[in-house]
Amino acid sequence: MPAVLRHLRAVLVLVPLMVAAAPGVAAAQSIPSPDGWTDDTFTELRAGRYDQFQRRLQDALEADPRQLSEMVGRLQRWAGPDTVQYIDMLRSENYGTSLLRRTYQAHYGGRRFMFFLVQFARGTEGWLLMDFKASTSPSDFLGP
Repeated sequence: MPAVLRHLRAVLVLVPLMVAAAPGVAAAQSIPSPDGWTDDTFTELRAGRYDQFQRRLQDALEADPRQLSEMVGRLQRWAGPDTVQYIDMLRSENYGTSLLRRTYQAHYGGRRFMFFLVQFARGTEGWLLMDFKASTSPSDFLGP
């Protein structure tokens, strides 16, 4: 067997094993309603319950728990003792009937805002959370 084919076969065998063996990544749960999930999740954030906020993200998002923990930790350190004054939806975009993309603004008082991008896709048994991002810059999610 030529060397190129042996290397290709090794890559094709190892890649699925590495993907299947990704540590700590749990299967995401389906969400009955994006509106209900978002309301409940942001209620935890408004109440300052960052551990419950992180748990809701972990349950719904197929991601490495360490990355979620780091993101929520950065958010908590950035917020400090300040609490969320309000959360508004700035933009809601539907792509057909199976993809939903929303941008939210959380006001922490004064000139302190955090922006969130939340993306859902319709699955066979409900909605799936596909992406959740946070930024202090609105242009990251809304354009310049």
